Amino acid sequence: TSAEIEQTFTPISYSKGGMVLRMLEKHIGADTFREGLQQYLRKHEYGNAEGQDLWHEFGEVTRQPIAEMMQQWTNQMGYPVLDVARDGTQLTLAQRRFTYGRIADDKTWIIPITIETDVGEKQKIMLQEKTGIVTVPEGAQWVNINAGRDGLFRVKYSDELQASLGRALALGKLGNYDRWGLHNDLAALSIAGEVSLKQYLDFVDSYRNEDDYLVLNDVLRALRGFSIVAAEESFLPEIHKEARIIYDSVLKILGMTPSSGEQE
Repeated sequence: TSAEIEQTFTPISYSKGGMVLRMLEKHIGADTFREGLQQYLRKHEYGNAEGQDLWHEFGEVTRQPIAEMMQQWTNQMGYPVLDVARDGTQLTLAQRRFTYGRIADDKTWIIPITIETDVGEKQKIMLQEKTGIVTVPEGAQWVNINAGRDGLFRVKYSDELQASLGRALALGKLGNYDRWGLHNDLAALSIAGEVSLKQYLDFVDSYRNEDDYLVLNDVLRALRGFSIVAAEESFLPEIHKEARIIYDSVLKILGMTPSSGEQE
C-alpha cells in the first residue's frame, strides 16, 4: 500500500542503508567490493535475486561472515555504541545499542573497526562478540577508534582516552572527519545523559582553532541546541562563552575586511 511504501522508503532507510554499504566497502576494500558486486550481477543477470544473495557473494569473495554481519545491520533497529577503556597496551571494547533513553537490550552487531594510534599502522578488526580485547602499540599516546568515521557506530571513551584525543585534536593530529566524529559522538552522548555538559564543554575547548566547515558547523549547531535547551539554566553563560571562543577564532581567520574579489 502507499502507506507501507512511505514507511519503507524513508530518510532513515536511505541514510542508514547508504552508511552500511559505505562501511562494508571501506572494510573489504573498493576493489573487492566491486568484485563481489560483479559476481552477483553475473550470477543473477537472467533471474531474480534477494538481498541475501548479494551478501552471499561478498562473503564468497572475502571469506568473511558478510551475510551474517549485514543481516544484523539491516534487520536490527538502531546502531551500537562502543565503550572503550585502556589498560597499558590492552583496549577493552564493549558494545551495546545506542539510545537517547534508558532502553536495555541484548542486541549485538558484527562491527568492522579501524583503530588508529600515533604509533604504527592502522589496525582493522571485526568485533563479533559483545566485548573484545585489542592490543595497541606500546608507547601510543592516543587511540582513535573508528578512524575515518567509516563505521556506523558511536564511541564512548574513558576519561583518560578522551583527554588524550583532545590533546591530539588541538595539536592538529586528526583529520577533519575524525574531528567531526569525535565531537558528534560526544554531543550525542551528552544529550543522552551519559556525559556531563561540563565534560562536553571542556572537550569543545579543543576546537578553538578549528577551520574546517564540516567540523565547525557541527560544533556550533550543537552549542546552539544546548543553549536552547538550557535557556533557563544557571550554566547557560558557560555555553555562550564556549560559542564566543569558537566564533572569535573563525572571525580572526576570515577577517573583517573583504579580500580582493570578495563580495561585501
